[in-house]
Amino acid sequence: MALRAGALSLLSRLMMANLAVDRGLPGWIALIVGIAVGARGGFLTGVLVTRLRLPPFIVTLGTMSVYRGLVFVLSGGAWVSSHLMPSAFIAFPLSQLFGVTHLVWIAIVVILLAWYLARYPRYGRDLFAFGKAPAPAACGIPDGWCSIAMFGIVRSVAARW
Repeated sequence: MALRAGALSLLSRLMMANLAVDRGLPGWIALIVGIAVGARGGFLTGVLVTRLRLPPFIVTLGTMSVYRGLVFVLSGGAWVSSHLMPSAFIAFPLSQLFGVTHLVWIAIVVILLAWYLARYPRYGRDLFAFGKAPAPAACGIPDGWCSIAMFGIVRSVAARW
């Protein structure tokens, strides 16, 4: 899984960089798009594993190759260097709001969202129990949906700044 996460993270970062440089979008919009790219890749993986019943290791190797190929095509095989990025894009992670960097605020939001989802809505409790129960289906937890959701959530977090 770490192989695919690295390739998907690279694809997400390249998409963020392209949006900031080529389209001139602000860093926070590029970040949201990068997270969405990661989530979509994770959901694709979840569907391949749960619905098509492909072996997870084969899906890992296959999607890693696809993501690396996309990175090569989108970048044209060229290096993507930080000196090409707008200064606002580079400064976004270390910029401060109320004396705290944006990265800390993003981490706080992710932690609060994860806490809320694990504690209150049923699907959040199902995801939490899914990782602990030996047989989720025996407990009434929809196995396929939980797997797809977990792949999507984990990969969206992998699409970090």
